[in-house]
Amino acid sequence: MAGKHLVMYHGDQDGAMSAALVSRNLELSKVALSDIRFVPMQYGGSVPDIGEDETVWILDFSLQPLEKMQGVINELGSRLVWIDHHDTSLKYVEQDGFDSGESLVVIRTKGQDGRAVAACELVWSTLFKPVNNPPLVVKLIGEWDTWRHMDEPDSDLSKDTVALKYWTDGFAVADTEEGLGWYIRALKDKGLVSKAVSEGRILEDYSARLYEQDMRNNSFEGTFLGYPAVMYNGTGKGSLRFESVYNPDVHDLMVSYCFDGRAVNVGLYSTKSNIHCGEIAKKSGNGGGHPGAAGFQTTMGKLPKMIEVETV
Repeated sequence: MAGKHLVMYHGDQDGAMSAALVSRNLELSKVALSDIRFVPMQYGGSVPDIGEDETVWILDFSLQPLEKMQGVINELGSRLVWIDHHDTSLKYVEQDGFDSGESLVVIRTKGQDGRAVAACELVWSTLFKPVNNPPLVVKLIGEWDTWRHMDEPDSDLSKDTVALKYWTDGFAVADTEEGLGWYIRALKDKGLVSKAVSEGRILEDYSARLYEQDMRNNSFEGTFLGYPAVMYNGTGKGSLRFESVYNPDVHDLMVSYCFDGRAVNVGLYSTKSNIHCGEIAKKSGNGGGHPGAAGFQTTMGKLPKMIEVETV
């Protein structure tokens, strides 16, 4: 593990915790923080230049289109670690002809107990022991990212999971240097996690009211790629924002989109078992993800062709 490292991670809560776990592992291996580059990524984002002596970590996402992953594996060999839990990635590596070569490739959507598993939980079980006893912060983030917390929504574990999500969205934004720093510190200081959960309980009610007002003013209904949807044009991400306007009896999708100056970032969310957001994202642009949540990038020219709004 000596030498320099490039850690590319999905710019969300699960991805940031995955990167933090790699940071902790490298720290224990005596790798200096100055020898690690952390780069948050979104589907379709530009890949940074890779140094000839860098070990590359790709966490909680894949290069798009997915065929690029085989090329990177062939090029980097043992200098590549790819850990992901997205359904679209699993389908890719299970195809005939895929070869992980000398790279460390860990792609799973379910844990040993048969339940959905998060990327940060895969990183923990790959790099640390005991594999089935991660820190609380890893458990909470895993619960949220896989929707396991919805199995028992009234449990303390579920409530703590949601509270932590509200707190990190406000104070530890995953795709920022400051936000990633909190995830790294949280692995060493349980008090930070307890404080975040406590404050998150307060934020939950306040944020829900703000989201409701924002969606009342800025969301609209129509079809997205032919699917009945409630849509939102803004920088806010995640399904929490849609709770006041999403109706599964009416909508197949929740859709957020925003132009970042280079491309339009689209987020797709659904609670329906017959909708696979990851497959929709894969077909629509440089993206992928889970059945219930996914993302992709498109252009300002293509976006209007994806949306239909009924006018009176």
